[in-house]
Amino acid sequence: MSKKSIVLLLGCFTLGGVAGYAVLEPRLGQIMATSLDRTDTLAGLESEMATFALPPILVPVSATNPVQQLRLELAIAAPPEYLKELESKAPLFTDVISQYVRSVEVSQIDDPGDIAELRTQLLRRLQTVSSPDLVREIYLTKFMIG
Repeated sequence: MSKKSIVLLLGCFTLGGVAGYAVLEPRLGQIMATSLDRTDTLAGLESEMATFALPPILVPVSATNPVQQLRLELAIAAPPEYLKELESKAPLFTDVISQYVRSVEVSQIDDPGDIAELRTQLLRRLQTVSSPDLVREIYLTKFMIG
């Protein structure tokens, strides 16, 4: 590429940047205010979440060694108006979690990085049997293999 082409390209990029700024500059205040409003709204949604703790779940993690068990305790985050519904679905959630954890090999959940994948899979499964509005997030409060 010749020097002339490079200078021409740089000139076009500069002109485009100046033109873009000239068009957006009068609206930058409005754009920033809207962005801040959205951030405040998201922060408000998170603070309005309630948590529901499921009863502890004990699952044998090895078919060859049934003494080795995974003790799993988790809490579900949901809007406060759904707490009664969460309570009524607790047995279903426990069953879904137990079934999934039984299908996972110990080697798949030994590494701390794998715990994030486990959380993601559990969240997806709980949202599938209920709804994404009901189960917003899950928190692993205890995770012990012994």
